[in-house]
Parts: sequence; structure tokens; C-alpha cells
Amino acid sequence: MAARGFDIKKVRIAVRANMEGANQRVAYLKAYPGQKKNKIATLDPNVSKLFASPAAKEYKAELEKEHRKRHAKTIDDVVDRLSMMGFADIRTLFDESGTLLPPSQWPDDITTVVGGLDTVTIGNTDVGIGEVKKIKLDNRLQPLIKLGEHLGMWEKKLAITGEGGGPVEVKDVTDNEVARRLAFLLRQGSKP
Repeated sequence: MAARGFDIKKVRIAVRANMEGANQRVAYLKAYPGQKKNKIATLDPNVSKLFASPAAKEYKAELEKEHRKRHAKTIDDVVDRLSMMGFADIRTLFDESGTLLPPSQWPDDITTVVGGLDTVTIGNTDVGIGEVKKIKLDNRLQPLIKLGEHLGMWEKKLAITGEGGGPVEVKDVTDNEVARRLAFLLRQGSKP
């Protein structure tokens, strides 16, 4: 099957190489290595035709869709995870008698904050007196904060209001007044 004279398998190789960072000419040459001997003037029209073909555009759209699906994280995802972490209750790890439940029975909200479980046997291996289980709680807040910053969740906004929270009053000022105020600000900024 060909797309405007191009082998569909080779179109896919070129498009994938381009999506992975190679420029179009280099990507084309990965699909058609025998074309390396051709001059750029001969090569470039074929490169343009390949990447303008419907098959190339369709495959590129398919790869982009896969990429978005694989890396889809939204503000709602971050808020949901923060809520789970914020309201996680360590008591849900235990049954009514105070015995630690097996990890397979832990609720999802608490598993987001558990970083590990250590079991230590008291006594020796022959005559063990008992076990001590330590639950380590993880701080996964920092990666979530970074992701939230990436998604623009915590942009700092500055609201400027006038006196008493009212609108800002704007007065006409002369050029001399503007210059005087700028000079004052510049002097203030240059002081250590």
C-alpha cells in the first residue's frame, strides 16, 4: 500500500523519527537510507511530499493522540489526589481489634500516603516473642505541587484596589510629575 508513491511502512518510520526529534530530512533518510547519496535539491522535494501526504498527517495525528492519552494529567487529577492525601485516615489500616490489615485490604486513599511497611520480629528466629510493624508515611506533596505548578494551578495573582477596596483613582499628571516620581523610584532601587 502506498501513499502518493511512498511505502506506508516507510512513511510511518519517517513520521515516528520526526516525532522523536529528528528533523524531517533526517527522518526521511531513516526510512529511505539509500537516498543519502542524493543531493539536497533532489531530496528535499521528496521529504516535503512525504510529510505533506495524508498518510503522514494521519499517522502523526495518531501518535499525538497516543501521547496525549499516555501523559494525560489534569488539574482535577491533582485536586483529587491532594484531597485523598489530605483526608487519608491511618485508622483505616486497622480492624476493630487494632490489628493491622493486610495491604491488599487497605483503602485507596491511604495507599497514596503509605511509603512503606517494615516488619521486625522481636526475639530470635527460633523463639520469636512477636512482631513490630512500622508504617512509613510518605510525603508525596512535593511532586504534586510541582505538577500543579506545571498545570498552572497556583499562579500568583495580585489584585490592586483603591482606598477602602474601591476602584483605583487615576489622575492626570504632568510629564514633570512622572519624571519626578520615576527619579524617586530609581533612587530607592539603587540603595542597598
